[in-house]
Amino acid sequence: MCTSKSPNAFVLFRTCVFPIEKTTFPENLNQQNSIVIGTYWLHAPDTTKEYFNDIAENLALIKPGEPSEFTEEQLRFMAQNPPGDMIPSFEDENRKLRMRVSR
Repeated sequence: MCTSKSPNAFVLFRTCVFPIEKTTFPENLNQQNSIVIGTYWLHAPDTTKEYFNDIAENLALIKPGEPSEFTEEQLRFMAQNPPGDMIPSFEDENRKLRMRVSR
């Protein structure tokens, strides 16, 4: 039986942020957006990283047929809908980070 590996914190963060980044900057290539999102992650506050790490750890603990605090669907929903302060501002911060990445 093949089981899939649960996503890590960065993958959850990227999945959440990528659609926003793509909508904000539709002219950019996916590779450019991925580099910027990676830079966001590197400079993200500890609270943001802890939020996504907690979700990733809980997803890894889920075993079929065993009770858990949250279902996989609930955890994935939480990863897609974090509190507003967990997502970087795509206006001022984006300009600063894009300048760093383009150098």
